[in-house]
Amino acid sequence: QVIDGGKDKKKQPPYGADALRMWVASVDYTTDVSIGDNIIKQTFDNYRKIRNTFRYLIGSVSDFPADEATSALGEKLAEQDKYILNKLQALLVDVNEAYEQCQFQRVVQSVLQFMIADLSNFYLESAKDRMYISSRASDRRRTCQYTMQIVLKSLAVAIAPILPHLAEDIFLNLDERPADMESIFQLYWPSTESPWETKASMDTWDGFLKLKDDVNMALAKAREGKTIGAALDAKVTIVIPDAAKETDVAKFVQAANGAGNMVDELKHLLVCSQAEAVEGGAEMLEGAEYVMTFAEGASPFGVVVRPADGTKCARCWHYSETVGDSERFPGACDKCVDALEADGHDV
Repeated sequence: QVIDGGKDKKKQPPYGADALRMWVASVDYTTDVSIGDNIIKQTFDNYRKIRNTFRYLIGSVSDFPADEATSALGEKLAEQDKYILNKLQALLVDVNEAYEQCQFQRVVQSVLQFMIADLSNFYLESAKDRMYISSRASDRRRTCQYTMQIVLKSLAVAIAPILPHLAEDIFLNLDERPADMESIFQLYWPSTESPWETKASMDTWDGFLKLKDDVNMALAKAREGKTIGAALDAKVTIVIPDAAKETDVAKFVQAANGAGNMVDELKHLLVCSQAEAVEGGAEMLEGAEYVMTFAEGASPFGVVVRPADGTKCARCWHYSETVGDSERFPGACDKCVDALEADGHDV
């Protein structure tokens, strides 16, 4: 019934063999095992999250060129690219150990945690601007695709023992695959060594992501109050109190505030139109309608959300003071004008 469905397909739809395999791998076989319609449905929902993330990755790397020039992209990776690749390597180490100990439940939990929390909720959310707005052949976009391709291939091999049908579908949709290989099970197991060193430690990145959670909560407040309609309508101010200004996370935020690579900038990491970091105390939060105080959030920082300055760009939807400066593309910001010109657009 789980694979083919019951007589009433609305109440008992066919979930397929991979969903059943995922349920088997998800349970703790050292204790009594439960199964039922709700349990299988929940398992299928998790399977669908994995499948949809893979589908997004496959689509994103579909125009990634397989030539010698792409090998140099590894030296041009942004800090957030290196961060997600290091998280991937940590996942692979954990998955290897879990497989060797037949702890399949741990494999499923670790993969889900990485794909939902680290990949979808952070990296891929931030990467949308690089993928959709940048010039097609720009390093800003190609380095993102380079990173995605590594993640895609490594994860596909890692989940293959549990979700073989999904893994084989991914393999068949890879533009780059060895001509002499007909199955994903012929590929080498991904390396667990990480050659990517980030300027900030992984603990610092994790601390920043706690701050990002606080920012998301403040943005949610502003949306509920109709001050903004979406995160790109906002200007975010991070207030660094005296007690936290010497912390690694504070230094990370201040460095991101001045980053100029259009990837590791604070506004791109927080996915908003404008962002700034300032030192101060409670007085910096006074008078602002939508804030996260120093005591409310998971981080020691304060957060203020206001409507962004400037005009909304018709192409990237970011607010900018440069919209209207171009005669050829009057509705676009300077970043989009550069991308349009690089891709050869006339209007």
